[in-house]
Amino acid sequence: MRNKTDLTIVYIPGLFDRVRFVQFLQSKALQPWRMLGVRVIIYTMGWSLDARFEDRLDELENLIRNRTQQGERVAVVGASAGASAAVTLLEKCPELVTSATLICGKIHRPDMIPGPVLEYNTVFEQALDQLDERLDNLDPSQRARILSLRAAHDGIVPPQDTIIEGADNRQMPVIGHLTGIAFALMNYGVPIVRFARRHVTLERDDTTHG
Repeated sequence: MRNKTDLTIVYIPGLFDRVRFVQFLQSKALQPWRMLGVRVIIYTMGWSLDARFEDRLDELENLIRNRTQQGERVAVVGASAGASAAVTLLEKCPELVTSATLICGKIHRPDMIPGPVLEYNTVFEQALDQLDERLDNLDPSQRARILSLRAAHDGIVPPQDTIIEGADNRQMPVIGHLTGIAFALMNYGVPIVRFARRHVTLERDDTTHG
């Protein structure tokens, strides 16, 4: 029987994920999550690297597969640009990812993103190019495994761009993009972990009765 520590959360930051100060702040904000009985791994996609999105995603998939082979269940949490990787993982390997939480995630209307942002973050641009197709491939049961958190007002990722039909879409009592991400990391650890555990339980029940 799995115990509470058999759940691993893989957190995928957004843009500027290679800036050490940003890494430090997010790492500090995620520390209390470990007291909820989960392992937390931060995986940086390297959105501004001269790399292919598929290669970065394959590396992340291998990390998750290794954890699964050790008897763990893995949930992914993607913030801002990281949401695109989280959705893609759920569509590509639903047997490995028990759930996906998106924090102020840019899901719709990629054409609204300023050109220089995408020119600098080419890995993110590649992720967005295939995101609509990935979403279309998700069946209702897979969409139900997505928790999408949005700020009440967000000047960078408008709230309507975070909403996914069939997912658990929730508005947080906060205004702003960066403040929304920080608020979720510091205040929504419990509901995020609860959501992930619920889907581990549902998955276990399906396996038992299947």
